[in-house]
Amino acid sequence: MVVADISDAKVAGYGTWELVEAFGTEPTAKHLEIAWFGIDKAYQGTEDSAGRRISDLVYASVEQRAMAGSGTGEDLPLTLTCHVDNFRGRRFWERQGYRLVGPPYAEVEKDLYHRMVR
Repeated sequence: MVVADISDAKVAGYGTWELVEAFGTEPTAKHLEIAWFGIDKAYQGTEDSAGRRISDLVYASVEQRAMAGSGTGEDLPLTLTCHVDNFRGRRFWERQGYRLVGPPYAEVEKDLYHRMVR
């Protein structure tokens, strides 16, 4: 999914998600995994004319579409992974209400990513 900045018709960011019912080969509680998310460098740290952060607007759109597109009709937990060295990204996700679920997991890219949930 791509979100465009209407004022100048440029792409501001993107996000993808997947309905997940297993972690690896193990069954898990049904949740929405945010697989990819990014903000174009030109929009990182910027706000719209109303003072809202572009990154927050893009994420809100991604989350809304993920929930609507899950087909479950229920509010599902959201999960993602964040690289352990991505401090700016971690602050962003914490601002969105995510929290760390323990230390990095060896199963996920050799301890390079934190698992986060909301």
